[in-house]
Amino acid sequence: MELRLRVEASGHTHHVIANPWVIMLWERRMKTKVSKVMSDGLGLEDMAFMAYEALKAKGVEVPATFDLFAMTISSLEVEEDEAHPTEAALSAESSPKSPPKQE
Repeated sequence: MELRLRVEASGHTHHVIANPWVIMLWERRMKTKVSKVMSDGLGLEDMAFMAYEALKAKGVEVPATFDLFAMTISSLEVEEDEAHPTEAALSAESSPKSPPKQE
């Protein structure tokens, strides 16, 4: 399990992967399991925390605390991995298409 994120913070754009270690750190901080929030989706703070920890794990210099890092974020989004599309993308691709209208 992993989540690909694109984060713009402090004037820099980073592409990071929230791998199992980062997700476990998130679970510890939020005191929940990722499986419990999969149906509701992740919030902005959830993704920001995962980006923060993923950047630290990647060796990128980040502010000393998560809150200081969060204040520098100008954009944060999940990146679609074409090799591993999201469930929504899969359902959209697999839904039957209506036949063309005949006149």
